[in-house]
Amino acid sequence: MPRTSLVPRRNWAWVLMLMGVVAAVLAPAGARAEGPDAGYDWSLRTLDGRVVPFSNFKGKTVFLNFWATWCGPCREEMPAIERMYQKVKGTDVEVVAASWENPQVVSGFLRNYNFTFPVYTFERPAPASYKSDGIPVTFVISPDGKIVLNHLDPGAWDQDAFVSRLLSLAHGDKTSFDRRP
Repeated sequence: MPRTSLVPRRNWAWVLMLMGVVAAVLAPAGARAEGPDAGYDWSLRTLDGRVVPFSNFKGKTVFLNFWATWCGPCREEMPAIERMYQKVKGTDVEVVAASWENPQVVSGFLRNYNFTFPVYTFERPAPASYKSDGIPVTFVISPDGKIVLNHLDPGAWDQDAFVSRLLSLAHGDKTSFDRRP
């Protein structure tokens, strides 16, 4: 009596593809692919008018937030960004907040709320790797220039677990952002 396969020959391609998907999902965190390249070929401007090439942040862990003073969700997360900044200030983590607005509007807003984290306006548009469907949007960039987090909407950036992940990334732990915030 001829032996028959449990899986018909024409379905083997589907079985192999399904096995690949299962293997990718079950792979250990450290085995995951890194994020897209950050892109450093653009510039920001300090609120007093000095041009800052984004390449100045190359080799550092960067918390990059795009926001606006008129954006309610942006305003909601600003106190958490300030508290996070106070926790990482003086470490290997750079906090960069950027707005498309007039520097005088941004300066007045920061003064009114006593925010001290570094804020810039755009000198040149950010590369496509920072494209987003809205604001606030936050990116975390690893020291080796990979975007390891792309988060749309306000975040609880001051939480100890998140701050610890930022500091771990700054000290070379490439797996600290393999899990969701």
